Amino acid sequence: MAGELDISQIDLHCLEALYDAAADSDRIQAMSVLEGAGLEFHQAQEWLIDARDRGLVADLYPTLVPSDRPTPAGRGIVEEARRRRSSRSFLRRVAQDRLLAWADDTAGGNVAGFMATDYAWVYGHTLTLKETADAARALHDDGLVKARLIGAWGEDVIRADVTIRPRGRDVVDQYDGDVAAWRASRSGSQSTISIGHNEGPIAVGDDGSNVQASVSTGIDPEALAQLVDALVAARGALGLDVGDAREYEHNLAELQHGDPGRARGALTWFGRLGTAIGTNALGTILGTQALAMLGS
Repeated sequence: MAGELDISQIDLHCLEALYDAAADSDRIQAMSVLEGAGLEFHQAQEWLIDARDRGLVADLYPTLVPSDRPTPAGRGIVEEARRRRSSRSFLRRVAQDRLLAWADDTAGGNVAGFMATDYAWVYGHTLTLKETADAARALHDDGLVKARLIGAWGEDVIRADVTIRPRGRDVVDQYDGDVAAWRASRSGSQSTISIGHNEGPIAVGDDGSNVQASVSTGIDPEALAQLVDALVAARGALGLDVGDAREYEHNLAELQHGDPGRARGALTWFGRLGTAIGTNALGTILGTQALAMLGS
């Protein structure tokens, strides 16, 4: 994945311990610092020798007691890692990249499995369930994975399951799993809508792919296409709870893929946005448009 630092967990853990110790004292006992950070004596000794060879640490005051501290290269690694993990936007991006890579490398499944692996380790920070669920939702909205989120009281996610989709595998293969780069490649694309007055499927082109929408007699096909676009754009901004969000996706698919009768049923569901279905003012507007298309 693009932009990743080439640093292992053990290297960063040890460098940070020495970095902080050196900030508090001119002379440090490197072995004691590393043992205090959780390493066994032999592990600390082996790491210290290897890190010297790689130019990450150096002993400025050679004595019988090692007093190694990070070199400029070692300090740079610590400072860059801390800068990155303190950036919420960076954590969001890397969470999506890592979750997509995990889903590609495994059979997917409950994200608890993801969080127990090195995929969830981001320069000293382990991604939380909320951060992982947010990443799953974003990837789902882009059609890269299929995510099933289960929440408590319509708020906190308590379980999330993820399965990669073909488009997600394309991002892994063609963009090295860099979701941001894939999105950037699509930013200039425009949706193309081809609609005719008929009872059959209608092709709606977007990002080089085709989805299906259907119209029935009495429904304006151009208005339907515009409503579908609006519903796709608005789905993350309506404040729906987890259950209603799943129904939203189901009925959106009915508009895109279903037959005329199923499209009318979906419009009826969307007509309840802002009334029977809790949402915000945007939902009320979309609901009113859906009802208008049914002649309600």
